[in-house]
Amino acid sequence: QEAQIIMEVFLDKGGNISLITWPPRTAHPYVYYYNGVQQKATRHNLIETMGLGYHEINGLLQQQNGRQWIAGRPFLAEWQPENNKFLLVQKEYRNKQGIQFDVVTGMLEDRENNIWIGTDNGLFLFNPEAQKFNNYFLAHPGDEKVQEGPVHAILQTSTGNVIVGTWNLGLYNYDKDMNPLPLPKGLQAVQKDLSVWDMHQHTKSGKIWITLQAGGLVVYDPITDKAQKFFHPIFESRTIRQVAEDKQGNLWFGTQSGFVIKWDNKAAAGNPNEGYRKILQTGLVHDLYTDERGHLWVATLEQGLLQFDPLKNKVVRTYTTQSRKGYELTGNSPTNVLQYNDSTLVAVTGALNLINLNTGKVEPI
Repeated sequence: QEAQIIMEVFLDKGGNISLITWPPRTAHPYVYYYNGVQQKATRHNLIETMGLGYHEINGLLQQQNGRQWIAGRPFLAEWQPENNKFLLVQKEYRNKQGIQFDVVTGMLEDRENNIWIGTDNGLFLFNPEAQKFNNYFLAHPGDEKVQEGPVHAILQTSTGNVIVGTWNLGLYNYDKDMNPLPLPKGLQAVQKDLSVWDMHQHTKSGKIWITLQAGGLVVYDPITDKAQKFFHPIFESRTIRQVAEDKQGNLWFGTQSGFVIKWDNKAAAGNPNEGYRKILQTGLVHDLYTDERGHLWVATLEQGLLQFDPLKNKVVRTYTTQSRKGYELTGNSPTNVLQYNDSTLVAVTGALNLINLNTGKVEPI
């Protein structure tokens, strides 16, 4: 009886059928999906699946690559029938890449896989394959409201799960598809009021090191599900902005006050409370990075980029705006460092600085 008023019938490339219905004496439409292989029908209520209020469904579209879209008043969403998911496209026109409307009236895909979206606010061009970013809110399973907050660190663990560290909101845990998961009990025990700056999973022990505001550390052992939170005096209560691991399994920490501190894995016998030593005093540490050749790179505030030998515990080269011609950076405060290939390191200042690891020369972009 409910399916008597059928507003649209849609047959996808896999031979599955979608029906848009609006039963009498109901306040909203439904989507029925019939899986031809499984010979199974499911009903979808968009109020429950996407949190919509009053809505109307004006159309379905399947792209050449198989992705499906559903739209109407006041929404546009990707539909993944195989996962029973509707992924809402945010309507925030903050720049020319955004979209804002009250009603989608129609959708059409062209030969270059662009989707043309007709709305009450004009015509928008949308290319989902070129859209490189997805937005995810901070959420624990079962939260009635999602959170917005500053994210400082993201770590994908050896199990594939993703831990997100925030400023003053603690930790959030997701699976590889960014579905919220409960935090392990060991991390829940130290979760309150955590302001996280960086995270790293130690390759030799599997322990997860989390650096905090005011010189704090959390070390979590996934095997025992135990975590300890402590403030070692060597950090002098200064924020630990960065942590990196060298090829010998030692950890290096960079602080707000410009300390570069080494945790010697062998000397400490793996004990997180022992084995620390101050190696270097420089400017505030923006980034620490170990390249494939084993050098540690220290990106500082106003002191340039330091190439550091972790075996000899010394700086082997400094890159600044005052370096000799062909070797100078475009700024003295690099914020991020990344190895691009076997012979190229990228340092970010006000531009991209391509550093040749063989010759040491810098090419600015």
